[in-house]
Amino acid sequence: MHFLVCDVEATDKVSTLAQLITGHFLFLDNELNIIKEYELKAKPRLWDRAAQDSALIHGIGYDQAKHFPDHARAMKDLSDWLETLPVCHFVAHANRTIFGKFSTYDYSVLTSNLFEYNLQYILYQKAPRKKIISTHSLAKYLKLPCSYDLKSLSQYLGLNSFQHHDAKADTVVTYEILKILIKEIDLEEFFDKENFNLGVENETAKKARNTRTSKSKGLKL
Repeated sequence: MHFLVCDVEATDKVSTLAQLITGHFLFLDNELNIIKEYELKAKPRLWDRAAQDSALIHGIGYDQAKHFPDHARAMKDLSDWLETLPVCHFVAHANRTIFGKFSTYDYSVLTSNLFEYNLQYILYQKAPRKKIISTHSLAKYLKLPCSYDLKSLSQYLGLNSFQHHDAKADTVVTYEILKILIKEIDLEEFFDKENFNLGVENETAKKARNTRTSKSKGLKL
């Protein structure tokens, strides 16, 4: 299985409202060698108070972001690049806390931004949600005796210092963490436990939910 390591910086802490500004992607083979690399820059269509607050974290202000490629063009170029990849595990550091813990911040932001142009299906095809790996979750799974935020975890593992909240730097350190931690686990066992804890529905539960949904659609209030 291949891997796609990613980190993004955006205009809002709320993933469904956030517009992408920068992102970095490392595509890995099954031995964790870097095969492809992609850098994303996008000019947000809206720069509001949330964007100003976020700029204090990642350091990218409007004066810089306004010179980035148009948002629509950036999303199309990203989707074209994703189209060249085989199916892979999506890897990010952020804890799986989005949409009932089925997603990470980075995956959710990418999905929301691609959705604006009906391009989200490419991400779903190339990096299915059930194949998400959070290095935060890996550290928690291994019960490492440290804080699991990116900076603390990297220090615990003896990695070099880096510029936190820079998309490329965060992606690279996430990659280095992945290389260390994945050696300590059985990936299939990790996924079995992770998906069980996240409440992934079995087929019976799905059918029951779909039946309730179908019936509710027929109600007239």
